[in-house]
Amino acid sequence: MANFGDLTYEIFPGRYDADDSSIGRYNLIFAFWSQFWTNVMRENGTSERVDAYEFLRSDFVAAIMNGDEVVALHLYSRFFLQQTNMQSHPYFEGQSGAQFFASLRRLDVRSAMTLEYLTVNPAWRKSQTGFSLAPVVVGLGYEIQKLLAIDATLGRCRQDNGVNRLMTDVGGRVIVPNVMMYNTPTDFCVVRSHEMRVHPDVATRARIQELWVSRTDRTGKTIFETAAKKIA
Repeated sequence: MANFGDLTYEIFPGRYDADDSSIGRYNLIFAFWSQFWTNVMRENGTSERVDAYEFLRSDFVAAIMNGDEVVALHLYSRFFLQQTNMQSHPYFEGQSGAQFFASLRRLDVRSAMTLEYLTVNPAWRKSQTGFSLAPVVVGLGYEIQKLLAIDATLGRCRQDNGVNRLMTDVGGRVIVPNVMMYNTPTDFCVVRSHEMRVHPDVATRARIQELWVSRTDRTGKTIFETAAKKIA
């Protein structure tokens, strides 16, 4: 039986620039991510392969852990859209990506953070535990967005498993619909900070807060911001 009280929320950098005692745990999370998405791509019948660069380029690798078991994870990359070369980033590649980038500029989005590769361990899915962790994982990303005063979170959200609703349920909007990714229909979505609403489910909100306030941040970016606000 799943014990949600034992879960921890841990934030890692996408790439280390020095030796650190947490690298072994990071490697564990990477291995889980790689195998999970290899399986997804195989099941979807696509010839595309998992690219480690997608993991390495992330500013934050955020994971919910149960001891040494990876329960769920999400990858986040920050963008500053005033940099015109950002539209050449792989995240915005292709006609649909260019359309998404242009729409964000029209919405006056200056800073953004992507929510990518939402991953929930099959043993911890709602069908097994009776509780959905996907909105918790996404909600923790919104906590980073709010803390770091990021204008908007972005997502290429799968339609088949309802990930697009994890953004629209809290005030997000679909900008570019029906974009194929890994042989799966997705929507380009955005949640702007001033349009964000709280999640409608009380239990989900409580679990987000429990994990957020007890988080471990190995990037130092969210802990530092909290400390700086207290000092101010």
